[in-house]
Amino acid sequence: RDRWVNVYLTLENSGWAPILVHKVGDQYYVEDGHHRVSVARSLEMTFIQAKIWEYPVQMLKAKDCQSAPCAERGSAKAYVVECQD
Repeated sequence: RDRWVNVYLTLENSGWAPILVHKVGDQYYVEDGHHRVSVARSLEMTFIQAKIWEYPVQMLKAKDCQSAPCAERGSAKAYVVECQD
């Protein structure tokens, strides 16, 4: 609860850094920013800033990308994304 309150106060005082999200196909996975997403949902915010690493599904099926650290094969882009339930 204390962490959640601190995240809310940070939004009120100075704003948030973008969350870090991985997009695989049509699915989004939050790596960093779970508390910010939780606070945003409770405040019924529609959008939140995010840095998104995109991984095309066909890239993940490639033989040379069998281990988790394939970030260098993706592309980082800054976005404002819609908060989804």
